[in-house]
This record gives sequence, C-alpha cells and structure tokens, in this order.
Amino acid sequence: MSKHFTKWFQWSRGKHERPCPDREECTKALQMYLDGEIQDEGMKAKLQHKLLECNDCVKSFSLEKSIREAIKSKLECKCCPEDVVQSIRIKIKEGV
Repeated sequence: MSKHFTKWFQWSRGKHERPCPDREECTKALQMYLDGEIQDEGMKAKLQHKLLECNDCVKSFSLEKSIREAIKSKLECKCCPEDVVQSIRIKIKEGV
C-alpha cells in the first residue's frame, strides 16, 4: 500500500484527530456562515477549504448545523397582529 493511501485511510478513520489551532476564529466564521452573514466569496472559499482540511472544524460545523435544524424544526411560525407590529415599531423609534 502506498504511503499516501495509508495517511488518507488513517485520516478518514479519525486517527489524525487533533484540535483546530484556530478553533475560536473558525467557530465564529462557521456561525456567520450558517447565519448567512458572509458575503465575501474569498472568505467563503477559505472556510470551505478549512472544512476540507480540518476534521475538528467539520465536527463543529456539523454539530452547529444539527442544533440549528433541531431548533428550527421545533419552532412554530405565527403571524403577528398588525397593531402589535406597529406598537413595536413606535417603541423602537422612540428609543432611537
């Protein structure tokens, strides 16, 4: 077996596990990505590359995404009465 295949196989089986050196920065970027707040294509590409290279980031991304999907599935969307909407808008304007 080739050395590269052995390395890939160990990586794919999780034997390369080690914490991400940029964990805090990556976590923030992953959350921004899931929130749809990243508009910069370069930053998106960097994050996608990181997800290909870092198993720790993949796990964080999967966990965060699963949590968001679970919460979303439990939320119930209801329309708010227009008078309540207007009341909130007035209070926001008064606060500004």
